[in-house]
Amino acid sequence: MALTPMMVEYMKTKEEYSDCILFYRLGDFYEMFFDDAITVSRELELVLTGKNCGLEERAPMCGIPHHAAAAYIPRLVNKGYKVAICEQLEDPKEAKGIVKRGVVKIITPGTFIDANSSLENDNTYLMTIYESDEKIGLAVSDISTGEFKTTSFDNIKITLLDEISKVAPKEILVDKNISQSLIDDIKGITTALITEKDFNEFIVSKEEIIDQFSDLEVSGLVNEREIASRVLLKYIYETQKMSLTNINLLEQYEIINYMTIDGNSRRNLELTESIREKAKKGLFYGFLIRVLHLWVVEQLENGLKNR
Repeated sequence: MALTPMMVEYMKTKEEYSDCILFYRLGDFYEMFFDDAITVSRELELVLTGKNCGLEERAPMCGIPHHAAAAYIPRLVNKGYKVAICEQLEDPKEAKGIVKRGVVKIITPGTFIDANSSLENDNTYLMTIYESDEKIGLAVSDISTGEFKTTSFDNIKITLLDEISKVAPKEILVDKNISQSLIDDIKGITTALITEKDFNEFIVSKEEIIDQFSDLEVSGLVNEREIASRVLLKYIYETQKMSLTNINLLEQYEIINYMTIDGNSRRNLELTESIREKAKKGLFYGFLIRVLHLWVVEQLENGLKNR
């Protein structure tokens, strides 16, 4: 038995985005099949059904209304999954044969913009780590704000781990050739999703990064910073499927210019998330924001009284 023509197209798309849960648009629904359907059914507590796809057994299937995707996608992303959105690219009524479909966006923990976040200043950072024999290069971006910065330092593991703890990225890109022991150390201090890529191939050209920023900004980068930045930009292009105009300044910074709090102290102080629930409610950071808010209100009220 052979797969139906529609399922053949689905499998081609799924193979290209094998590390993502594929939201495949069929009419008014996003449908998931096989392992994706089982995963989504379990994680979102949805009914698992089946579909005749040309095989002897029905393919596991799970679906959601397309207009409700915004309610379901954050729940998957917050659990560490990537979601590829595959849309219908032509009107089914005018299509000859199978409706043309294509992935229009990939949503990952490091590229997800949560419009309902309780903390306005809660950044979603995506980080790239490039390791050479002598140096480590980092590039960090928050696509919601357009922030894009890079640094480099001596190849000392503790410095890298402290910087990861300080930035608190939601997703980290690493070279697939990086040592497993270093990946294990990184996983030991962060809950960020680790995404592996071949940095020799997964990188934008020098011309593309100059087009995104400026010749002056790019020409001033040392090797490790440039490679980390070019890989990070490639990932942003791949997931967003477009160049973001708000990302137009490449900032270089030196770690020595900032006071550093080591990862253990940062976690014990619960600066960015609670130790037990990994939640943000009741944090020292939130307390400071509330104190600052009350101080600003008091100053405004005093100013009005003195008029």
